[in-house]
Amino acid sequence: MNKFSTMAFSAIAFLFGLSSKEASAAPLIPQDCRPEPAIQDLLNLVNAAGNPLDLLTRENAAQTWMVRELDSKKIIRAIPVASVRDSIVPARNHQIPIRIYNPKPKAKKLPILVYIHGGGWTLGSLAAYDNIARGLATKVGAIVVTVDYRLAPEHPFPAGIDDARLAFEWVLRNATELGGDAKNIGLAGDSGGATLATVIARKTAEAGFPVKLQALFYPATNLSAMDTASYVANGEGY
Repeated sequence: MNKFSTMAFSAIAFLFGLSSKEASAAPLIPQDCRPEPAIQDLLNLVNAAGNPLDLLTRENAAQTWMVRELDSKKIIRAIPVASVRDSIVPARNHQIPIRIYNPKPKAKKLPILVYIHGGGWTLGSLAAYDNIARGLATKVGAIVVTVDYRLAPEHPFPAGIDDARLAFEWVLRNATELGGDAKNIGLAGDSGGATLATVIARKTAEAGFPVKLQALFYPATNLSAMDTASYVANGEGY
């Protein structure tokens, strides 16, 4: 596990109020955002392979994503979690699949983290983010719920937002049955999923139910500021 992952997990645990020497000592803001050598080597390999997802058609990108997902399962061992189960959130005209990871099934009132996967709102699945959710559950010590929201272009905006919001509201209502603490629920996500998490957090707060925390990994939240120092320094090679 790299330094960023360790720091991210520790920060989330700290914000949930979990007792952890590692969490209390971890800085919440990274001091050095350059890729570690191993990550840079991986980036170099990906770039050398060509055909980045953002330059492919949606169909080809989806096929490439599936191939990479299958290949990763061959070399990455699943992180053990005490309890993993699938469930369904009912919606008006469809059902929303979710997956629930519980690191301590016998415990009561664990924090709950609802994780919304990335993929540009067109790619991604519960299976693709299975090991990420497992890592979060075990390292943070929280129940993690992932959401299989509907994807574009088959289901255009605002289908993804609606599904993610309904799933989050379902978790709020069923926190006790899940073994969690209804007053200690957070939202997390990466890329497009982080954007959805941001929108849901705002809507939930406006309704009088502010979330405990947000853990947003490279969200798209301000497309009017594309010339910041971070964009300039890290705009190529990823």
